[in-house]
Amino acid sequence: MTLPSSTENANADGMPAPLPPAKDMTALLSRAARNRNPSPLKSLIKYMVYPDMISLGAGLPHSSTFPLVQLSAVVRDNLETTNQADATYTSLSVMPGPFDMTSAAPPPLDSVLQYGNGRGIPSVRAFFTEEIRRLHQPRYADWDVVATCGNTDGFLKAVMLFCDAGDAVAVEEWCYPAALETMRPLGIVPLPVAMDSEGMLPDALRDMVLQRSQDRPLRVVYLVPTGQNPTGSSMSVERRRAIYAVAQELNLILIEDDPYYHLQFPDGEPDQLLPSLLSMDTDGRVIRLETFAKVLAPGLRLGWLTAPAKLVQLVQYHNEVSTQQPSGVSQAIAAHLLLKDWGQAGWQRHLTGLRTDYRRKRDLMQAVCQRELTGLCEWTLPQAGMFFWFKLNVPKALRAEAGYMQRIFECCIDKRVLLVPGWQFAVFTPEEETTLSEAEKSDRAPCLRAAFSFESADKVEQAIVRLAQVLRSFKCGTE
Repeated sequence: MTLPSSTENANADGMPAPLPPAKDMTALLSRAARNRNPSPLKSLIKYMVYPDMISLGAGLPHSSTFPLVQLSAVVRDNLETTNQADATYTSLSVMPGPFDMTSAAPPPLDSVLQYGNGRGIPSVRAFFTEEIRRLHQPRYADWDVVATCGNTDGFLKAVMLFCDAGDAVAVEEWCYPAALETMRPLGIVPLPVAMDSEGMLPDALRDMVLQRSQDRPLRVVYLVPTGQNPTGSSMSVERRRAIYAVAQELNLILIEDDPYYHLQFPDGEPDQLLPSLLSMDTDGRVIRLETFAKVLAPGLRLGWLTAPAKLVQLVQYHNEVSTQQPSGVSQAIAAHLLLKDWGQAGWQRHLTGLRTDYRRKRDLMQAVCQRELTGLCEWTLPQAGMFFWFKLNVPKALRAEAGYMQRIFECCIDKRVLLVPGWQFAVFTPEEETTLSEAEKSDRAPCLRAAFSFESADKVEQAIVRLAQVLRSFKCGTE
């Protein structure tokens, strides 16, 4: 699949035409975002780069007081093999060195143990920037990246850029629960948009936005386009273009949460990935969230947000008075691993190994499901991500009994198999939230989410056998 080229328009002499700047989206900003300013103390950091500067201004502890003097890690290189005897390893070390806030080289320990500047250390940001340029080729000139503590952190800061209490966000009708619980305490209302096997439906999105009151127009759409959580669906190229066209037509911001981008399982070349919404964005209306959680380790709490530079600056201001930046230790590990020890070739080998490993696990689970669950429930083979989404074939008599999905879930627990019940992902309108009982909400979602990523193959098989026993006991698939 060929990504849209950032230089596809050429001048008469054949040279690439300059990219246009992003459109001005500041009219869509929330009240909080419009009032964000840089932290006064952080604004002084830029003067510390002068080589002859003597700083009595910053309240930084001296590096001699840090008890950590060396950070070492041993990294497994090849995920293609499950045989430990065939595994190869890399050792990396982060050593002491002079305080340096500007170098694009992997940083010394003295630097990463200090306070950050709200953007991320230069070497890590350089890696993020190159990844965006290499994979997504933004089609406007003034884009930028900022480090986040993973996509949950990035989503909070993205949604707060554009939403005040009382505003609504369009979300997929089955939605990542952490996103829902991020919005609700802020008074931001998630509104469900119908989905099919390719994710959010463009016409349903258009209809919802047009139905909103003009005094509180809907401005933001949140979606997971690749390996969607929980359904496992992935948007085709055509669907992505259609969603983006609706966003252009109605002047919407798209928050593209894409943690499973590198866990795609295309039928052709293993590294032939779907284009992102960012790669189609000519306006600067896509806020893209990426993370190392699924491809290195979630405990690193390290990711990045890509957007027009003006919006990235506002996220930086938010960071300066909240998380500051991701852990310096995590950034140091990532910088030394990706820029020094692995390099781009090692990073690509790692991603290829991940895709190979996860595809093998997916195929094993598919085979067990076909053997054990056929007729009991329906599912679509996921083309990315970590999840199977089971829609239960519940008999009519059982559907008449209030709270039947809660009983199915409890029976699964009794059988010692844990799946996530569908109601945890269901998005209800404000009216439904107040009028439906908990039993009614659970019965509106006769689905279960199963992850093939965590357990070994034999335990996955045991789990699916136990699930089949539960569903048969409730006479699923008998009609």
